[in-house]
Amino acid sequence: MRWKTIIAGIAVSLIGFVVRAQEPVSDFEIRNMVVEGFNEVRKENNLDTLLLLDVLESAARQMVQTHMETKRSVRDKEKIASILEEYGGYGGAKWKVFNGRASVKKGKRILTLDEVKKELYAKFIKKKRNVKNLKDPDFVYMGVAVGIDEKGKGIIYVVVADKNVDNRGADKSLRKELPIRYTKGRKGIAPYDKSACKDLKKFNFDGYYKLSKGVSIRDNRVYLEYDDLTELTPLLDAPKDGFAVELVLKNQYPCEGANIFDRARQFRGFVFRPRYSKKILSANEGINNLNVAIGKVPGRVLKKLDLAGEYELNLIIIQNKTFCKRVVPGFQEEVSFDVPMDLVLYPDTFYREGDKRFKPTKEKHVIEFKIKFEKGKYEYKLEDVAPILDTLDVPEFTIDSIFIEAHSSIEGDSAINAELQIKRGQTIAQAILEKYKALSKKVRVVYDDSWEMFKEQIRKDPDYGWLADTTKAYVRERLNRDPVLLKKLEPLLQEQRFARVVLYVTVDIKGGAELRYFQRKMDQALQKKDVRLALGIQRYLISQVVNGRYSPDVVLNLKLPTDPAFAQLHLNRVWMEYKYVDSGVVKEKHCQELKKWDRFLTRNEVYQYNTIVCKLKFEEPTEEEIEQIQEKIKALRSSPIRPEDIDRMDLYFNIMILDRLVEEYEPGDPALTERLNYIKQLFKPEQYDWQWNGKIALLALKSGDPQYSISLLEGGLVRNIPAGEDFYKFYAYLVSWDDDKIATMQYRRALYGWYDKDPVEVCDKLGKTGEGPSIQSTDDPYIKLLKCKKCK
Repeated sequence: MRWKTIIAGIAVSLIGFVVRAQEPVSDFEIRNMVVEGFNEVRKENNLDTLLLLDVLESAARQMVQTHMETKRSVRDKEKIASILEEYGGYGGAKWKVFNGRASVKKGKRILTLDEVKKELYAKFIKKKRNVKNLKDPDFVYMGVAVGIDEKGKGIIYVVVADKNVDNRGADKSLRKELPIRYTKGRKGIAPYDKSACKDLKKFNFDGYYKLSKGVSIRDNRVYLEYDDLTELTPLLDAPKDGFAVELVLKNQYPCEGANIFDRARQFRGFVFRPRYSKKILSANEGINNLNVAIGKVPGRVLKKLDLAGEYELNLIIIQNKTFCKRVVPGFQEEVSFDVPMDLVLYPDTFYREGDKRFKPTKEKHVIEFKIKFEKGKYEYKLEDVAPILDTLDVPEFTIDSIFIEAHSSIEGDSAINAELQIKRGQTIAQAILEKYKALSKKVRVVYDDSWEMFKEQIRKDPDYGWLADTTKAYVRERLNRDPVLLKKLEPLLQEQRFARVVLYVTVDIKGGAELRYFQRKMDQALQKKDVRLALGIQRYLISQVVNGRYSPDVVLNLKLPTDPAFAQLHLNRVWMEYKYVDSGVVKEKHCQELKKWDRFLTRNEVYQYNTIVCKLKFEEPTEEEIEQIQEKIKALRSSPIRPEDIDRMDLYFNIMILDRLVEEYEPGDPALTERLNYIKQLFKPEQYDWQWNGKIALLALKSGDPQYSISLLEGGLVRNIPAGEDFYKFYAYLVSWDDDKIATMQYRRALYGWYDKDPVEVCDKLGKTGEGPSIQSTDDPYIKLLKCKKCK
């Protein structure tokens, strides 16, 4: 009975599995898919993922419940706003509601998890309108709720919002707990107006950092210091221009709970009485600088200042009695960028008018051998036939046919001579076929008594030339009966006792034979001083090396003459060594070798390009050389060299020069502006790495164009390019005083990037007021997460 019990157990397990497999997808699973899917869309568009916020979660659940009760979507904006307020946060926040459906069954059939997910992505998550709305970088928070009705239809609501939705800091009880309460009124200052604040464009960008560091409280006064009074003219030009100082407590930004201030109000801290230009300038204790008390600390504030703990002082810039800008405490860091000298050398493989484009082709050749025989003999000497057999061993030849022509001299018996011819031809043929049987059908043997040859030879003899005009029978009979004549003509007759072997071959250019073929062709070109052919062969071989067909040694081992006519071939050999021996690293030995051919390649664009590369890598151009090099680079733009490589060279060169100039001139000098503008025309940030972007941004800052610096760094942060610590650090300090910038995705990415490279340093700076990012930057929930969670 035991086996029945086992079977019964298995059956119960299977039934349980089937029951579980048939359970519909839950609202919790759909919710997780929505959260994951929406953040996928954000990542695909290079945006930060959305954080879940309980305010929005509660609001989304209320919308789902309302929808399911009324059977109608919640679309009314006022209704949605009231729901957000009901759950503790709105205050003018920017928000968006996404509403959709997801079926968990069709009819009676329960859909699988994969089926639900596929429908959810197609009809909701990847819906074109939803994707478009999710691309807004201001959105920070998300709340998701799902309800499933009795028909198996999933009702989905997603609420996304900017950071202002987390507005619980406006709670009156929290404000009352502060040692120094934040200001609720406007202090007579109108809200931001673009036209009223237009003069801020005239103010020096670097001045904001100095303003952020120039505010202090001494005794019972608030002081503002600035080293150059004339620079402040745009900010104090009109009677209603001035400053206000805002005191913000560190404990307004606790790690636990909401930040304690009301984002719907103009100020986030205690604001001292504003001061305007006339009073500021009349009370100034400085001469060419500003050193002035711009506010008095009220007694109630002064008493509690020590109790308040750490705090920051913001400077509010007022124009025409309008709130124009909040300058928070900034910080600075030392940064440096080393643009990699990754300029490449070029080979001269460009074909110009008149150049021969070499292409290997099969060649027909005729190879002849001559084997001599002794008088009356048909045996041959081994050393005479060896060259034939050796030639047949050379694999680059394909033997098309072998022609053997056997000869005998005309003296003696004609029948014996004919037999000698046959035997001589046969012995040669037999020697070949004994070793190479496969050639049997390609061998043809013919015979000749050399009469025509004799006539040609004897005709030149002054004494017996007349014999050429007689008959063969007469000459044979005369030679046979006249021993004296026979002996006298023996040197001539000896030349007629031979066999001629003719090989008709096709040069094979496959496999190993190909390389021998090229070497032979190159040797021929060099011997004939045919520069075009030699260069064509070398270029072809280089192309095959680049394509991976040949080893670089094929080109490197070619023996080149020192003749100046072959200078281009030496240029290419240097390139081969740079590329394949030294792994594409430009070394001084390459440049020294190129210099040897300077006199002979002055008109060669590739040579000119390579020599500029060498100059920029190993030498510092003199003042006289700067314009010469620039003109040469300009001329190269009509050469066959890739435009992007010339741009890279031009950029590198001008960066080198601007790096020198910023040490000599003050920011804004025309010499710096002109060079920077040229760089701007060339530079395409997305085509270069972080070192290039960072270096040009730093030079732009030193040249007096900080806005271009910021735009380059922000572009890299928006594209989320992999970067080094100094890139992130540079942006973080560059905009650290700017209350608008520290609330952006770019700033948080800079801090997170810096944290990834050096978490100890970032956490240390986030924990010390005045030495790093402002405590107010933790109003961004991501930065608060970094400081309060990751740095713990």
